[in-house]
Amino acid sequence: MRAALISITGQPRDRGGSALHVAGKSVAERQLEFALAAGCERIIALGSLPDVISLRHAAEDAGAQFLAVGNSHGLLGTIRAADELMVIAPGLLPDERAALPALAKSNVVLVLPASSGVPAGFERIDLERAWAGAAVVPGGLVERLAELPADVEATSALLRVALQARVPDAKLSDQALTDGSWVMVGDGGDTETVGQAWLDRRLKASVSQGLSALLAGKVLRPLAPWFLARKQSFTSLSAGALALLFGAAAASWFGFSSAGLALVVLGALVIQLALGLLPLLDGRFRPPQRRASLFLPAFVDAALLVCSVLAIDGSWLHRLFPPVVLLASLYLRPPEGTPGIVQAMGDRALLAGVFAIAAAFGYAEAAIMVAGLTVIALKTARLGAVHG
Repeated sequence: MRAALISITGQPRDRGGSALHVAGKSVAERQLEFALAAGCERIIALGSLPDVISLRHAAEDAGAQFLAVGNSHGLLGTIRAADELMVIAPGLLPDERAALPALAKSNVVLVLPASSGVPAGFERIDLERAWAGAAVVPGGLVERLAELPADVEATSALLRVALQARVPDAKLSDQALTDGSWVMVGDGGDTETVGQAWLDRRLKASVSQGLSALLAGKVLRPLAPWFLARKQSFTSLSAGALALLFGAAAASWFGFSSAGLALVVLGALVIQLALGLLPLLDGRFRPPQRRASLFLPAFVDAALLVCSVLAIDGSWLHRLFPPVVLLASLYLRPPEGTPGIVQAMGDRALLAGVFAIAAAFGYAEAAIMVAGLTVIALKTARLGAVHG
């Protein structure tokens, strides 16, 4: 089994003595996310009881075992010789996925060049190396803490023990420091800048992903800390979006086609907001949310289909044909090299908005047919260019 040691007492704090937060979560909680992503099944928190409560809840919500100890001697007997202990330095904000393969190996100390690591706040090992703030050590080495005072800083002590035992090292690229994805945050650190950089790496929506994804990314930037500080944000947003989509179908059923399609726009935007949260969470230890992301877009398509059908007059076969052709054409895989703007035309919120306006003037059928023919024509033209 692999466990992780997270020191609460050594974490950076603001001037008021509270734990520093990055994008709505404490540095310790960000370390917890990284530890779980690295395969840790047990979390050991070093600190006093009031400080570890929030970390305990986060760990147990993720399905990990949790243990709190008061000092380095509290670690004695908690790790078996056959186990592994991931040691994470206080203040480390680990956000470099390239580090996970290295830490997947048994017994490794992650290092940086001293020339760049030490100025960035990382602990020096020798003239050439600095500790990158993460290591995986054999469980048997933990018992050597008995030879040291109980109040010794456990993470640094375990680093020294690992180096004395000749645990091999692995280099972390300097790129992790230059792009801000591997940061040592100190007391009073500029967490606002660090937090924005953390969000920027995850919120990279572009127009090729659709207008609704682009808008969701813009909205999430200022609101992400608020959403991330609340455990049920993804569930609440998803439920709200589904309520809007069911309301859209109901409104269309009762003859309010334009209002129903407008509700589809809102539902699609809220779903994009919920999906935009997923890169800010760790899908590796939140499988229910990851599974939900697979079927949420299908509800948008279902609502768009229902509302489009009900916006057209005539027999059911006549009503059904244009929306089905449109959705079928949207699901066709675009030829390689199709411009992003062409793919963006399939944005469901954009389509529903156009159809809502057309329905208000009695031209819903014409708008849906033109949209379907346009998508087919553009994909066919690109396919012809590829094979021409």
